[in-house]
Amino acid sequence: MPNRSPGQLFGGVLLLLSSLSLYAEDKAVQPEQSWFSKVSNWVEHELERLGADGEFNPDDGIDWTAVPGPFATPDSGFGLGVSSVGLFVVDKEDTVSQPSSITLTVFGSSKGNVGLDLDTQVFLKEDRRRLYIWGVAEKVNDVFYGPGIRDGQRNRNKHSFSLDTLLVNSKYMFRMAPAFYIGAGASLGQNNVKGSVESHQAQPPTSSAFPQDVRTAGATFHAMYDSRDFGLNAKRGRLLQADGGFYTSSADRRHNFRKLALEYREYQAIGPGVLAFQLASEFKFGDVTWDNMTKLGGEDRLRGYTTGRYRGRQMLMSQVEYRHDLPGRHGMVYWLGAGTLGLDVSDLGSEPWIHTVGLGYRYELKPGVNLRADFAWGNGDSGIYVGVNEAF
Repeated sequence: MPNRSPGQLFGGVLLLLSSLSLYAEDKAVQPEQSWFSKVSNWVEHELERLGADGEFNPDDGIDWTAVPGPFATPDSGFGLGVSSVGLFVVDKEDTVSQPSSITLTVFGSSKGNVGLDLDTQVFLKEDRRRLYIWGVAEKVNDVFYGPGIRDGQRNRNKHSFSLDTLLVNSKYMFRMAPAFYIGAGASLGQNNVKGSVESHQAQPPTSSAFPQDVRTAGATFHAMYDSRDFGLNAKRGRLLQADGGFYTSSADRRHNFRKLALEYREYQAIGPGVLAFQLASEFKFGDVTWDNMTKLGGEDRLRGYTTGRYRGRQMLMSQVEYRHDLPGRHGMVYWLGAGTLGLDVSDLGSEPWIHTVGLGYRYELKPGVNLRADFAWGNGDSGIYVGVNEAF
């Protein structure tokens, strides 16, 4: 869904109701307080009607669940999003592959933000083949502050505009050894700035630094070691991943650049929960347009910062998160994170680091698939994120 802010209510309501419900289960409450449990039970009942029964039946074909979530931000206005997750198996005789999934999110808001996001993961032939497809079709209010952390921290650098985005990425992976895969894919994208660019400066950025109609195509190559038990919400295992690509952008002129992304994730059971760790870097070389710069912020990479505020050609970040279950289908998470950007690889660490801290509520919709409401705080920024699946 689009950027969120503390004005969003849905996550807070769910967190409050779940806490009150758990309190009612563990304590003897007074009769006048019993309405809390009634309201919480009603929320759970309505979610179950939408498919959030906490079970997965492969005989149902694609076993869907859908979760609505209202939101409100200064840039988006008031809006409503619906996140849907469908679990399925391609071959019922395949007892090795984990369930495949389709995650679909649609949203609209009073200020004209509309969009559809798709993320598909398909596991085939006893996990010897994997297909990943993800895409975005959005019209949203966006911001550009310039490259780097320091530019992003200067409010006078803010440029606001409406952005139309169409993006499709895919990759197909072959297992070469236990838990080790290689593959290739393709990337196609288009970004169009619509209307005038509102700037806090006297003039908006020049067309050479801010081309307003960019089409990008790329060929991608991938290597991955993945021993996780379930990709959407791992309880144990490890992910080591390298993604490379060669890209061409057509804008005011032709732009050619290359990308290398490296990522390490680890999941360990500790006490009553799971400790999840992520270390990620992304390096881009060549003539990178503003819309192809790597972003920090949003609902996955350093929650608590406005998406688009922090962009750069080189990126380094890390997050650590503790996840634990509560009675019933409830759970909580707590995390810390930090990241930085640079113009060149040698610049990484020379710009300031930005940090995030937060906590979140989880409600199990399907086995391993959670509704999440995350409350995040950063350096002078904050956010609330409601959706499905984990940040990493």
